[in-house]
Amino acid sequence: MCPVQSHLQEQVHVAAASEVRVWKSAAVPVPSLRPTVPSEIQLEYPPERVFPAQFASPPVRCPNCGKDYKNKHSLYCHLRFDCGKPNNHGCTLCSYSTKRIHSLKRHMLLRHTQNGT
Repeated sequence: MCPVQSHLQEQVHVAAASEVRVWKSAAVPVPSLRPTVPSEIQLEYPPERVFPAQFASPPVRCPNCGKDYKNKHSLYCHLRFDCGKPNNHGCTLCSYSTKRIHSLKRHMLLRHTQNGT
């Protein structure tokens, strides 16, 4: 009796007379995980099929300033971070100011560096 055991059904242990152990995989057909797409099908879809959530509802308007947003989450972020808030981040080299720090960093990179000028 061979002491080697496997918990996998598709592996078979073969012990030769010289005690050389060889593992062989059983020939089990495995279906492809990716569906095949015929070559005659075009992969260009209208935007309604690619991004259905954006086209499902009309734009949402901010009740405070009147700006339109694609969805409720964008309006929520606007109300939380932008609407009615002062511009807290100002450029030290010009009169530019913004509400968001990443916008100031982008401004500094594009306007006040050797590559951006």
